[in-house]
Amino acid sequence: LPLPHYINWHLSPIEFIKINFDKFKITQRSATRFIILDFTSKFFSTGASNFGETLILIAKPTATRNRVHMAIRSAYRYLIIEGDNKILIKAVRGETHAP
Repeated sequence: LPLPHYINWHLSPIEFIKINFDKFKITQRSATRFIILDFTSKFFSTGASNFGETLILIAKPTATRNRVHMAIRSAYRYLIIEGDNKILIKAVRGETHAP
């Protein structure tokens, strides 16, 4: 049997908050869910967004933008965004444009 692989949550640097996203698609519907914790692992926010028949390539960047705006409105300036969207990562780096 393969050995179990444990995924650990690591604390953010001081004054940072961490936003973690997951995306999923059921039939033709796209959705995202997120959790935001501060540098002490104190809960800040969590939630989900249903994007209906939107492409998942649109849903995740839109959800990410919305959460970043929420964090900035709450006076947070230092963010760590965890996710697995290659297109979004390239767009943030200026290597391409999100759809």
